[in-house]
Amino acid sequence: MNTKELVELITVEVIKRLKLKNKKKLLVLNEGFKSLDDLLTDYEIIHYSEDLELKDFDEIYLGKMDLKMISHLANGIIINEIEDLILKSLLKDKKIFLFSEDIELKKFNNTKNTNLYKIFNQNIENIKNIGIIILDEKIDIKENININTKYKNEVKEEDSIILKNKLITENELKKLGLKNRSKINIGNKSIITPLAKDYIRIHKIRLTKSQEEKI
Repeated sequence: MNTKELVELITVEVIKRLKLKNKKKLLVLNEGFKSLDDLLTDYEIIHYSEDLELKDFDEIYLGKMDLKMISHLANGIIINEIEDLILKSLLKDKKIFLFSEDIELKKFNNTKNTNLYKIFNQNIENIKNIGIIILDEKIDIKENININTKYKNEVKEEDSIILKNKLITENELKKLGLKNRSKINIGNKSIITPLAKDYIRIHKIRLTKSQEEKI
């Protein structure tokens, strides 16, 4: 292993450890369509307790939602501590989500009482309007919920890509599919690893640095 490869290996390991340290805390209120194993990749799991405070978690996974809770949340009604916590979290702009498979109403898709079904379906639209995210069961949670992924700062602009990452590695460039890109713009204080520099040179990518870095 040469020096460049060693530097790259150490860099990747440091990034991994930083990610583990900076994992978001996800409050799981009920069992749901997604198992905890699916969520552990992106979050530190927190379970509900009566002494839980808003500062103790970053996001909420609601899990299974019955018709009663749908009606309460849609109309801002609070009858228990959990509903109180959910509504206060929404007012604090915390991300709250569940999957379409978690919603009890789905069991009654074939009901003949269409008027009642429409009322509950409107309640679902209302909870979406107040900020609760409902995902399709086939959607990857990592791509649709966790906005703080490593690619959050990428902005495509015509034939160039702007990277605001503080550390640019060869692995990151490969994963972004930057082959044959005519231009990459990085922050003025960004650090490029040796292997990343080689990658840029080999693929003849034009590299520029921003004059003013926005924070």
